[in-house]
Amino acid sequence: MRAVDENLANQIPDLSVDDEKILISQNSVLKINTNIIALEEFVFEAEVKNEIKNLAKTLEKCIPQNDLTKNENLENHLAIVSDNVFKDFVNYAVEIRTRIRIDQVKGTVKEGALFSEELVPSESVFYSLVFITDPYFGIEMDLYNELKSMKEKNEKPDWGAVINRLKGNEGTKKKILERLQNAWENGYFVGEEIKNSLNFLNNFLLQLGGDETIGKGYVRVNIYPEEVSNEKDN
Repeated sequence: MRAVDENLANQIPDLSVDDEKILISQNSVLKINTNIIALEEFVFEAEVKNEIKNLAKTLEKCIPQNDLTKNENLENHLAIVSDNVFKDFVNYAVEIRTRIRIDQVKGTVKEGALFSEELVPSESVFYSLVFITDPYFGIEMDLYNELKSMKEKNEKPDWGAVINRLKGNEGTKKKILERLQNAWENGYFVGEEIKNSLNFLNNFLLQLGGDETIGKGYVRVNIYPEEVSNEKDN
């Protein structure tokens, strides 16, 4: 997380736990009585740790804001299990299917085409980071800053004058000018325009992978801009 200026190495406590125990916060909603927690069909002895509250606050800085993170919900739902137990939960939650491949010509099972696939559990959350800077067109910085200023003022440049200020032979200058004009007209001349162009993906439903015919791979995209992170930190 250093890429987003979040060094978590010194913020995540070193918590060890036995296989038969589970670490929770004082106000955890996972308890079914004073010191017992059941996850799926597994029962654990609950142990309250003050570090869970701090860990939850650390994690809130790095994950999107949603219902789980409001009003101490993350802290009250957070639990720490041992590596062995976590491995069992991962194996338990992953659906494994044995599949065959059909010969498209013969319409029969293709020989040697038996395979297995692991399905990611529903409601899984994937996250990634998108870094956006002003695009580079291979032009002098002074010229770029002038064009950027004109873009912000909604002024149209004199492209004939622009090409005369470009470096290189005529072919190179022509290609650079085409890139500049294309970026200018299509809204990705500056980083702010590129960031805004991603908004169409917000709350958009995508289908990933090659299982279109059986309705697998649907994910809903949520984009959390930098402004959200700043508001959280404040």
